[in-house]
Amino acid sequence: MKKLNTKTVLLVLSAVVTLMLVALLTDVLPTYSEHGRSMIVGTLAYIAMGGIVLSKPLDNKHVAAVSGIMSAGFIAAHILIEAALFSTMGIAAVTNPFGYAAVAALILAGLAFVVSKVKALENISLYVNGFMTTGVTLVYYHVASLAPIRASLLFFIPFTLFFAWTVAQYGMQVSEVVKTRRQTA
Repeated sequence: MKKLNTKTVLLVLSAVVTLMLVALLTDVLPTYSEHGRSMIVGTLAYIAMGGIVLSKPLDNKHVAAVSGIMSAGFIAAHILIEAALFSTMGIAAVTNPFGYAAVAALILAGLAFVVSKVKALENISLYVNGFMTTGVTLVYYHVASLAPIRASLLFFIPFTLFFAWTVAQYGMQVSEVVKTRRQTA
């Protein structure tokens, strides 16, 4: 399969992200205003997490590093904003099990990333992307379970396209590794 060039990937990514953010600000937030800050930061975290997986074929360490730093920052901010809601709404009302599972997957991705920095285990990047893809999947189900999100097609369609693109990109990475291992075996 022909590799996409960086400009094409960034153009498509920009279009999907722009649609998602415009829909979030115009359709979703007016309906779900009490969670506005959390939803904006959570959406940015989702985009940054997917960016880690999507940046892999670009083979650009700078893009991957920026995506990683953005993910960590936005995820931390999202968790802090949600934690502030714990006192007013109660822990069960703040999120659903997919949200907590997504946090666990992201922690595992972070641990796998740290382990990949050990010289003997540097080829563990597929596991990092696997955990990130799992995190993106769980975040997708966490957010898609909210009625205002499903009601806004302008948000839901690009949100779903971004999810499918992330999962497909990871699938192509796994396929490439399997093909390479078969050739060397």
